[in-house]
Parts: sequence; C-alpha cells; structure tokens
Amino acid sequence: MAQKPRWGELEEEADGGDYDYLLPPKQYKFNDEGNRVKITTTTHIRKIANAWLSKRAMERRSWPKFGDAVQEDVGAKLTMVSTEEIIFERPWAPGTSSLDLKFQIIVTIIYNYLCEIVKTYVALLQSLKDGDLNVGGETRSKFDSLYHKANGII
Repeated sequence: MAQKPRWGELEEEADGGDYDYLLPPKQYKFNDEGNRVKITTTTHIRKIANAWLSKRAMERRSWPKFGDAVQEDVGAKLTMVSTEEIIFERPWAPGTSSLDLKFQIIVTIIYNYLCEIVKTYVALLQSLKDGDLNVGGETRSKFDSLYHKANGII
C-alpha cells in the first residue's frame, strides 16, 4: 500500500513556482557603519468598519482628548497608545485604611503591655529566687510595688 507523499518529499516544479508574494517584502540598506542590513516589513490589516462597540466604548470616545492625543485628528477612531507615564494610586493602599491603622495601634499597645508584664514577672521570679520576698518587712513593700505595677498595666 502506497503512502501519501509528504510535503518535504515532493519535488519542486520545473518552473520553480513564484511564491514570493507570500513572503513579506525585503529591503536592503546600508547602516551608519557601512554594513548591508536587511529590513523586513510586516503589516497586519484589520477591518474596524464593522466592529461592534459597546455603550461604554461609545461614551469613552466622546470624552475630551488629553496628552499626545490632543494633536491628533478629531475624527480619528483609533485608540492611541500613550507615550506618557501615568501613575495610578489606590485610594486606600494596603495598610493605610482606618481599620488597619486602628488595628496596628491596638496591637502595638497590647504588645507594650505584655512586655511590661513579662518584665514584672521576671523581676518577681528573680526576687523569689534570691529569697528576698518574705511575708513581712521591707521585702513586702517590694512585692506590693511589683503587684500594683502589674495590676496597673492590666
């Protein structure tokens, strides 16, 4: 059973076939250094006469032009690519909303209180380790000051 010939196995026609119209046009020019450079130009043609436009697109086209597009033809229906740098900012960047700010303040306050409690607890444990805390005497006032300091924080 004979197989179909593959395109790579086909022999070219004797006349050579003129398929240059399928390829993009080529030009050769000399650059500043005197070297011969090949320039290939490709184009893409798109029909926009029958393009469907939404109501929003029609509304946008009625807006006044700005930037580089001001100098263009008033009746031009093509969208112009801007060469200007346009910076967009979010109205509420992450971390700057009022709730985020309040949350950060609350977390900071709680963190500071916890640090003070830990310091007081460490001082209390150090006093117990050293045997400075007794039921009566001077050391009792030391314990009371630590206790009141801890209660003031909470």
